[in-house]
Amino acid sequence: GLSEAGRRKKLEKYYTLRKNYLEMLYRRGYNVKESEFYLTYNDYKQNIMNYSAYHKIFKLYYNISNTKEKIIGFVKIKKKFSSLYITKKLEISLTLGSKHIIFIIKKISTNALRALQIGRKNYYFEIFYEYEVLLNVIKHFLVPKHDMLTKEEKSILLKNYMIKESQLPKILKSDPVSRYYGAKKGDVFKITRFSDSIGV
Repeated sequence: GLSEAGRRKKLEKYYTLRKNYLEMLYRRGYNVKESEFYLTYNDYKQNIMNYSAYHKIFKLYYNISNTKEKIIGFVKIKKKFSSLYITKKLEISLTLGSKHIIFIIKKISTNALRALQIGRKNYYFEIFYEYEVLLNVIKHFLVPKHDMLTKEEKSILLKNYMIKESQLPKILKSDPVSRYYGAKKGDVFKITRFSDSIGV
């Protein structure tokens, strides 16, 4: 079994995964309370007596601006992400009324990739590897501040600058910040950069 130091290292990793995952949902507009991802390590440790029960922390959330839009996340980092695991989680998601699923994984099997392709007909999947969630990309010192505009803010922007949406600079859907916010085609970010010469 793991030593005491090994168990602590595992628990700290799961704590960070949970914290960053919940903050990501919060910034996307889901009904996550700040107190959930600001939970201290000691409080988290008291809530989770055994790190193997970590997956129970992941639950269903809904979007505050559209309560019909629900999301659920599952973590699978102890073993390979398999097609059987996907099937079981799809059943859980369907029971809870969510077709938007985030999987946090360590590695994926060929059969699991096929299962995801089939499942995409009825579900919307987002796949994050463990290392991507452990590092909170929006807090990296090299990443400028990104704010996703609302539809109203986007409309005002286009009107004020008298431009079409197609004239705006592009950001890839695969960009780490785009993935963090779950950005879709048509979404617009306001990016605030700091300059040594002129400030913000």
